[in-house]
Amino acid sequence: MSGRPPRRPEQSDAERLAALETTLHAVNLRLQTMELQLRQALCFFDKDREADGGRTGAGLALSAVVDFIRSFTESKEVEPADPALRSQRLTHPLVVLVGALVDLDKGQVQKIVAPAPRTTRPTDSTPREIVKVFAAFSVEQLMEAGASRTQACGQVARTLATAGFRLPGRQGAPKARTVQNWRERLRQSRDGWASDRYWKLKATHKTGQAPPGPPLPDAVLSALADFVRRASV
Repeated sequence: MSGRPPRRPEQSDAERLAALETTLHAVNLRLQTMELQLRQALCFFDKDREADGGRTGAGLALSAVVDFIRSFTESKEVEPADPALRSQRLTHPLVVLVGALVDLDKGQVQKIVAPAPRTTRPTDSTPREIVKVFAAFSVEQLMEAGASRTQACGQVARTLATAGFRLPGRQGAPKARTVQNWRERLRQSRDGWASDRYWKLKATHKTGQAPPGPPLPDAVLSALADFVRRASV
């Protein structure tokens, strides 16, 4: 006798179709359940935004995703495409994050949600960095339209101030020299997200993806002001 296990009988087309319908039905039910949980989480997020910054709602949303993934690891109706889905470890990072959010309500700060050690100079937020990139690029456009570097930096600084852009702390609105420093720092480096974005903007403009001809100063400054207001920084 052969030691090989007996072959499974091949499924007919009807059996395969029935199995597929069962799988799709099971997946659809799980998606509907997750959607309901996410909607409930959003309600808590909006309701408690002032109290805890939306932490409760965020934790519930993460738990909904964890439940959705785990529903496949425990299901006999749906076979995951990757056997690794059977491992509970896949959801472990999310579970740890949920636990850390809960611990914050108890006054305990886990490493996963602890802020990075402060340096002597506060790091700018991403929206603020984006504004600096756009401001530096606006200087380039104004110089292309005929303004001197000093004039362009002054115009950009005044536009930022009028649009409500303020530096952290008590520094207030940026001065022309500050804008010039942003531009010089971005031009001298090709490392980092902000510098990369700056050079991509310049490349886009240089390769003709921008409208032809020198930009109009009023249009440049208007676009900068609109961008600052949308960024809400």
